[in-house]
Amino acid sequence: YISGDLTFFSFASPDKSAGGFPIGISGIKPVIKGSTAGIGFDLKITLADIAALPNATFGLAVVGDITMTNGRPDWGNPRLEVDSISVKGPLGPLDINGYVKFFDKDATYGNGVKGALEAKLDLGVNKIVITSHIMFGHTSFNYWYADLSYLTSIGTPIVPPVSMFGLGGGIY
Repeated sequence: YISGDLTFFSFASPDKSAGGFPIGISGIKPVIKGSTAGIGFDLKITLADIAALPNATFGLAVVGDITMTNGRPDWGNPRLEVDSISVKGPLGPLDINGYVKFFDKDATYGNGVKGALEAKLDLGVNKIVITSHIMFGHTSFNYWYADLSYLTSIGTPIVPPVSMFGLGGGIY
C-alpha cells in the first residue's frame, strides 16, 4: 500500500553487470494496463568495451495482477514482461539501428512481434542505407510480412542519363 503526493527513485550503488556485461537502468515508469500494474524500465547492456560495437536496450516491466480487497490492493501472478529489444550503434563500418517489439492483445494486430533494422554505410561521397521491416502475428488468422529497401546517394547508371538510386520490395 503506497500513499503520498510524490515519489522519487535514484541509484546510489556501484556499477552492475549481467553475465559480465555492464548494465544500466533508466526510464523507470509506472505500468498500468487494465487490471495489471507494475513498474517498467529500460535495461541498457554494453556489449563491448570498445566504441566500434553497438549497445542493446531491453524494455522490461515487472508486473502483477491487482484487485482491491477491503480498499487495499491485492497483488497476484507476478511476472517479467519483455516489451522490446533494441540495438543501436556502430558495427565496424556500419551504423546500425534496429528493434524487435512484442505486442499482446492489440486491438488491430492481435498478438505478435514486429521489428526493423537500418544499416548505414558512409563511403565518403557515396552513402548507402539499407532498411528492413518484419511483422508476424495472429488475430483470427496468422499473418506476416517482410520488406527491404536499398538507397544510395550515387546512382547506378542504367541507360544514360537514367540512374537507379534505390530498390525496394516486400512480401506478405
